[in-house]
Amino acid sequence: MRVVAFLLLCSLSALAQEPYLSESFSNNDQQWPFLGQGDGYTISIENGHLILNGSTTAIHTFKNVPLTSDMDFAIYARMIFLNGDHTGWMGVRFMMNEEADKYYTFAINNDKGFLISERNGKKYEVIRQSVSQVVLPYDYNTLTVVKKGSVYKFLLNDKQVHEAKIKSFYGSYIGLMTNSNMAMQVDEVQVYDPIEGRKRINNSDRISSLSTNSLAQNQNSENTKKASPEFQEFLAQFSSLAFPYYFHPENAQAVDISHLPFAQTTFYQYAVSSVRNRQVWAMGKLSECGEGLALLVMTRYQINDQDVSKFSVAIFDASGVLKQEKDIGMMVKEFGEFFKVIEFKAYRDANAMNIEATEIFHNGNKLRNSVRYNTHFCN
Repeated sequence: MRVVAFLLLCSLSALAQEPYLSESFSNNDQQWPFLGQGDGYTISIENGHLILNGSTTAIHTFKNVPLTSDMDFAIYARMIFLNGDHTGWMGVRFMMNEEADKYYTFAINNDKGFLISERNGKKYEVIRQSVSQVVLPYDYNTLTVVKKGSVYKFLLNDKQVHEAKIKSFYGSYIGLMTNSNMAMQVDEVQVYDPIEGRKRINNSDRISSLSTNSLAQNQNSENTKKASPEFQEFLAQFSSLAFPYYFHPENAQAVDISHLPFAQTTFYQYAVSSVRNRQVWAMGKLSECGEGLALLVMTRYQINDQDVSKFSVAIFDASGVLKQEKDIGMMVKEFGEFFKVIEFKAYRDANAMNIEATEIFHNGNKLRNSVRYNTHFCN
């Protein structure tokens, strides 16, 4: 684990009797170090959030809080997954030593998993790893650790998921962590006396996930008004889908938009001469967000003896730049007969859009695929 950030709260030495950390990330007054780009990671404070992006390396950033082993205290953090590996862990570290090789971790992932572990400098041990319906995939989650004596309670979204007796107290550092190949952001961290409870943070920069979605949709509507006429004409062909949305070959409904210049320049990317009869079909709008929108698209083409219909999630920014495509699957007809057909279901789960697909081959074999993305950020 790369040590990315390290900061003593020397400026708070006068408050050493009050073991509280209260951080809303509305600014950098507490001087989190190493903001910017490093070797395989970036750290930034933007719009009331600390953003950790471990693009090629796992990272953690931590601070010293004046805690001792005989004190009762609680640690609270509120965070959300941004992009990358949805099975990767993100969370808090506590009772860490100054060398950052001994600590406990409480983390979650977007598969509704949570993990409590210990690293004692020589070995790594899992205290508890499980799945909980309390975890909200692709949405904001709160993680709380409450220490009373040697008993530690672990809460997700204010609901207890585990309790354990812990004897070792390695140090007074607390931190935030994320695995490699993923990014996350945190909008609040507190360390407080569990009897007195958390302080109320009035942070105008922080917006709940629900209101953010509403705001993002309004922003997107305004942004797309400024987009090119070609992109606006393209978007007008996509109607909003009702969820859960089920696709079967028998109920396929889509609009042929192959004639639109925007569709041609965006999706006609086949350079080989054997590809023929290229088409683009608008199936529907999946979601909107401040950074862009996600559309359900079918592209059709013929190559050699196959007639291919490929389904994908196309994610655009508000100006019409295609940021990424997430492949759902395809139907293939060969020599006039279906070699493969597809069925899929699209549904929302908090801030996540889930698409579960099954490709069925002519011999009865099945291949399953799933696509998920964050409707809050369209990634």
